[in-house]
Amino acid sequence: IIEWGSPALLQLWLEHCSEKNKIIQPEWIPLLLDTGVKVKQLRPFIQRCCGKRGQWLAQFQPDWQFGAETDEAALWETGTLEERKTMLAAIRASEPAKARTLLQEVWNRENAATKAELLEPLIQKAGNEDVPWLETLLHEKSSKVKEAALKILKAIPSSSIVQAYWQILQWSVQVKTTKGLLGIGTSLALEIKLATVEESIFKTGIQPLSGETHISDDHFILYQLIGAVPPHLWEDHLSMDKNAIL
Repeated sequence: IIEWGSPALLQLWLEHCSEKNKIIQPEWIPLLLDTGVKVKQLRPFIQRCCGKRGQWLAQFQPDWQFGAETDEAALWETGTLEERKTMLAAIRASEPAKARTLLQEVWNRENAATKAELLEPLIQKAGNEDVPWLETLLHEKSSKVKEAALKILKAIPSSSIVQAYWQILQWSVQVKTTKGLLGIGTSLALEIKLATVEESIFKTGIQPLSGETHISDDHFILYQLIGAVPPHLWEDHLSMDKNAIL
């Protein structure tokens, strides 16, 4: 990955390592520390994935002394926006609750643009514990902040938004028994008809009008709602396995 020269791919790899509480093999530590010298946004991830051996090794090379744990608090308080986002993402990968708490502690003193940016890393490992706070952010004045919070909430099945979508879909998609060919036997078919949609749903990012002449508005709304709910919910609702549903 390093030979390919893709910082984004390397960051993804390091995020997975951090999430699984893994550290890299010792022989790769110098190469990663050298990479951190050149690519600043990777430093928090490299620090975590090199572990105690990396901290020990860094003391022998001044250029590698960029990620001491004691600097984390200072970086969060005084770093650039990109540095803070990168640090938050690194923490979120292995300690989701800590990342959320860090952001909550500084929330009231940040401006709207910074809030929206710092929310982005929280989509990683978004879960039920995040829902109560994120739902309060839907009342923020800034549309950017509300959009950022909505994006994360849509990734959490237990959020009130996803549940509202699912309630509409349960009424909109039903299994019906129909007669077979020439009236012989019976077969199952899906009856799909958009149920009543409250106006509030369209304030969550669902678009009410189709931009394609061959797709009706109702089908376009259904398409968006279906894409926002976990597929496994259909198995319980329709009492079928996924192959039958497909």
